[in-house]
Amino acid sequence: NSGICVLSDRHAGIINAMENLLDWREPNAYHRYCLRHVRSNFSGRFKTKSLRKLCWMIGSTSQRRKYLWAVREMQMLNRGAWNYLNDIDKSKWTIVHDRGNRRWGNLTTNISESMNNVLREARLLPVKALIHYTFTKDVSEYARHAQMAQSSNTPLPPRIWSRFNKLHSVAMQHEVSVYDVREGCYAVVSREETNDDGGNEYTVEYGRSRCSCGKWQMLRFPCSHAIAVCAWRGEQPHDVTHSIFHTTTYQEQYSGHFFTLGHKDEWEEADWTIQGDPSRVTTH
Repeated sequence: NSGICVLSDRHAGIINAMENLLDWREPNAYHRYCLRHVRSNFSGRFKTKSLRKLCWMIGSTSQRRKYLWAVREMQMLNRGAWNYLNDIDKSKWTIVHDRGNRRWGNLTTNISESMNNVLREARLLPVKALIHYTFTKDVSEYARHAQMAQSSNTPLPPRIWSRFNKLHSVAMQHEVSVYDVREGCYAVVSREETNDDGGNEYTVEYGRSRCSCGKWQMLRFPCSHAIAVCAWRGEQPHDVTHSIFHTTTYQEQYSGHFFTLGHKDEWEEADWTIQGDPSRVTTH
């Protein structure tokens, strides 16, 4: 798919492919770095725990004010540490500079590791058994999600609906003020906590699906400030969430079918054969 985002470590081979293969150059694909790997490399040079925490904050925050604060703190602690990070293309490892929000909020390659976890029981299996296990596992997981999708009766799928409701509870404690009805511009003040946290003002551009906290445009899923405005306007959850999160999308995603393989004696003969490469044959 055009516009795919590739999230990886900074391996020279991956960088070379992304920069030199036409199909993987922008705008066909976008390369972003795993923040966990960036921090790991950083920690190999700078051992201080406070610097490691600042490195993570610089890369992960969606708010420019927090980003600038963390940069200043690092510069004061160790100018060389910031110089090291500053030499890395910031559009590839910081959320604040992620042009087009290509990462969809994903900071690390953990999303691929989750697939390894699903197939962990397939490790060390012979090739035939590995293929069989992978296929049957895919079928069972697909059927499970298809059943969940068809039984969903909320605007958003169960896990997404639960997430929305948790944010909605927070949103109900915010104070909303309208600044421009026609342009859909609102000021939202978060509840002030007893530890002097909170009480911050955010600007929500409702019609543009933007919030000054940065989370709405980064995740395509509304932050509590956007949900507060949504409730103030009396609108529905699907009005502020990207269509990819809708129940109808979830149901469509799992509307396909798998077919049983049947007995192998009933399989049609293949019109191709596997041929080995003699140049690859080695003897011991």
